[in-house]
Amino acid sequence: MEAISRRTMITGMGKAGLAVLALESLSLPLMVGCSFTSDLQKAIDLIPTAESMAVGIGTIVTIATGQGALAPAEAALIMGIGTLVKGGLSDLLAVIDAYKSAPSSSKATAFGKVETALTALQQNLANALRDAQVKNVSVQTAVAGVLTLVSGVLGDVEVLLGVAPAAVKSARLKASKNGKITIPSNKELAMSYNALVRVNFPGAVIAQ
Repeated sequence: MEAISRRTMITGMGKAGLAVLALESLSLPLMVGCSFTSDLQKAIDLIPTAESMAVGIGTIVTIATGQGALAPAEAALIMGIGTLVKGGLSDLLAVIDAYKSAPSSSKATAFGKVETALTALQQNLANALRDAQVKNVSVQTAVAGVLTLVSGVLGDVEVLLGVAPAAVKSARLKASKNGKITIPSNKELAMSYNALVRVNFPGAVIAQ
């Protein structure tokens, strides 16, 4: 898959500055009751579950390879996608944590790294969905479903941060109720993932 170039870091105010303030409120106890802050943190809290789902892609490959359902080149391709997505999610959590601990003078730059990580990971997911073409329908369906779930989690984070591309924002709001994004619980996300893998790849099921 093609490399993703880094975007220019955001140092000004305007839209980026407002988004910085939104993310900054995550670390303020007095803001916890705010519905926006609550939804944003809830969306971010789904990322570790998304990481488990990415690890599950590797398990799908192992099971399918053992069944003779994947050619070696196909197995390597899908395994690489799972590793790439898992690494991207870990990097995203790291820059979010770095933002929270950054001094005020560095908040804008730290936020730029959060936006860059989100954008790069979403692009990698789009590339993965394009490239993850294998002959086995069960593997193809499961992997595409997992990648779509992960992309949905990231889309919600982007929308709530105010940095989502227009197409992503439109898609997430269309899937929402009354124009308000409903963030699933970790259990609900895990259930959606498990529904994709339980029948053909039971060893890839994650805890709910």
